Amino acid sequence: MKVSIPPMNLLYTIFENHLYQFQDPHLNRKKFIEAVVLDYLFFLKNKKITVPVEYEELVLEELHEQVKSMLLKKIYGCLEEDKRHVFFSSLKRKKNKL
Repeated sequence: MKVSIPPMNLLYTIFENHLYQFQDPHLNRKKFIEAVVLDYLFFLKNKKITVPVEYEELVLEELHEQVKSMLLKKIYGCLEEDKRHVFFSSLKRKKNKL
């Protein structure tokens, strides 16, 4: 019996490739997220996978949120933006104690 291993999350793979091949120091977070989403959609289009027109906007919003969450998790170690403020506050307190 052959065991099938599920493929890696394609969106995450594209996200990681963008991180490792990062070359533009002037690229902001919004443009980075947009580039990842566009590459993902381009890949889907090449595989002839389409999104119905009535769901395109919702899918784009969801993809942006997923990539944003991945980026926040990678940078700050947490998913929510408000938790990063807690992270920085604790760093400032530690710095002040030193």
